[in-house]
Amino acid sequence: MDTENHNTSSSSDCVHNKEISSQLVGINTNDLVSQPQPTTTTATDTSNCFLTVHPSSVHQHHSSSSCSSPSSTMQLIERPLSIKSDDHDDISSCWSTPQQCSNTDNVQTENSSSEKHAQFDKSPTNQVIEINIPSVSAGLALHTSPQNLLARKGTGGIDKSSQLSSVGGKSPSRTTHSHGSKADGEGFKLYTCCGVIEFSWIKTLNLFSLFVNLVAFLTLGALIIASYSGSAAFNELLNGMDADTTFYRNMLIASARSCAFSNQSYAIAYNYSIIYNNYRDKFITSITEVLNVVPPQLQYHIPRNLTIYDLRTFKASVLESQVISLSLNGSFLNAMSIIESDLYKYYLDGYEIEYQPLLDYYNHKEVERKNFSIVMTTLSLIVICVSIAVVIPVVIASIAFSLKRDSSNTKKIKQMRANLLQDTMKDEKMRELFRAHCASEFSLENFMLLDKITDYKNNSEKSFQIQEYLYDNDSKNDETSSTVASSSQQEPPKKKKTKKGFTEKDLLQIEKKKFEIAFEIYSEFLDVNGEHSVNINKQMAESVKEQLDFYATGQSEHLPDQLFDSIFSEICILMLDSHQRFIAQQEANRIAKKEAMKTKKSRK
Repeated sequence: MDTENHNTSSSSDCVHNKEISSQLVGINTNDLVSQPQPTTTTATDTSNCFLTVHPSSVHQHHSSSSCSSPSSTMQLIERPLSIKSDDHDDISSCWSTPQQCSNTDNVQTENSSSEKHAQFDKSPTNQVIEINIPSVSAGLALHTSPQNLLARKGTGGIDKSSQLSSVGGKSPSRTTHSHGSKADGEGFKLYTCCGVIEFSWIKTLNLFSLFVNLVAFLTLGALIIASYSGSAAFNELLNGMDADTTFYRNMLIASARSCAFSNQSYAIAYNYSIIYNNYRDKFITSITEVLNVVPPQLQYHIPRNLTIYDLRTFKASVLESQVISLSLNGSFLNAMSIIESDLYKYYLDGYEIEYQPLLDYYNHKEVERKNFSIVMTTLSLIVICVSIAVVIPVVIASIAFSLKRDSSNTKKIKQMRANLLQDTMKDEKMRELFRAHCASEFSLENFMLLDKITDYKNNSEKSFQIQEYLYDNDSKNDETSSTVASSSQQEPPKKKKTKKGFTEKDLLQIEKKKFEIAFEIYSEFLDVNGEHSVNINKQMAESVKEQLDFYATGQSEHLPDQLFDSIFSEICILMLDSHQRFIAQQEANRIAKKEAMKTKKSRK
């Protein structure tokens, strides 16, 4: 009787939500998390169901319920799950666990930490209850779905960071972030009251150069002002002065002696008397200017409270005047005796004490003026040289950086336009329109090359799918797990269309087709003697030829999927102008069509 009741409950539909909720309350999510790696469980009840627990990070909750009626002993198999996670931080696990179930439509229970949603479809006795719970960071077993692997083939491979270990480990808590190449991460930030100002190193260098130039200009201006002021002061002090005072004094002494020793000739004595009078006037003028320039404390007679008339030089001049007068009167002997007297010689020695220090002061000021001019000129040259040494490299670096940045921006723009051209080549309708446009511009060779390379890429995608099917162990394990799980059920589910299998023969055929397309591309477009030879870099063509030789001689089993990527990009860049005109033409046609539709609509 119990067996009949149980079969009746297994074949009937599930009861109301309240009944199944009372049975599901016994499932504690924390208990599930605390299990390090549950693998198998034995259930003795004949009416068991598979409970699949999904983390809340799954974007789309799709639950399909089917409950089985196996024999008294049944082994539960882990089921694969494909998880999408944006931040890849924590990974939770999913496994199957037994639970008594009744027929129901929707069940909703709450855990202490989050919500669990269970949705049941009306189906036969076999039901699988899927409960979505929040993601927990426990090291539980989790498989990656084969469909998730196939979904990644477009990127050229499987993203290993998104796969989770089937043994029970955690996936990486963080993904590897790529850093931009800018001077964005470089430089420093300046926090001001108006906001944050970011400086890159090139901006900092330019500001430093500007600051150095400003300081140099200010320093140079100060040096010019100081040089002008100093030169003006020295000129005012020394310009117009006759520094030949000593020379004039020596000429006076010589003229007086020559007049006395003129061989008693009146004519000679008269001539020397004239010379003496001329140099005496010059000496008086010069010594007066020196006395006006030299500070009073440096003059000989002022500190000693003497007058000019008390100086020995003045007294020597008085004796010389007497010698000239005696010589002109014919008293040459008296004149010579005065010249040879000790008193006169004593008076002559007074010049070195009384006036020579004044002339030394004047000469020292002249040297100072020259040195001042040299120092100011040297400092100005140093400032100019430092400014040039800083400015010229900065200007060169700025120009080089600007050119490099402009070149980089140009390359980026060209690459973006090349990507638009690639999108055009991927769309069948747009590709045919672009073919007609290229034919109208007599540039069909480049388009034909792009078309062939697109075919090669499509076959490379097929080759990747076959290799993924043949050699991807994770996919095989998932398929085996699914097969065992389905075989553990007494009543087999409805037959579904299975994915077509591939063999090594299929892989060899697709690789052979890739080789044929690649050889056709090289012989027709890349070879200089080809029928539709295009203008590309010779090294690219040689690289393609080398790969073809490797495959033809058996050194390589597969042709690279990226064999023509560089050529494809270069041809796209070459066709940018043509593609730009094509886009403009399509836009003009679209606008004209819209205007025609508006006109037609207004007429109605």
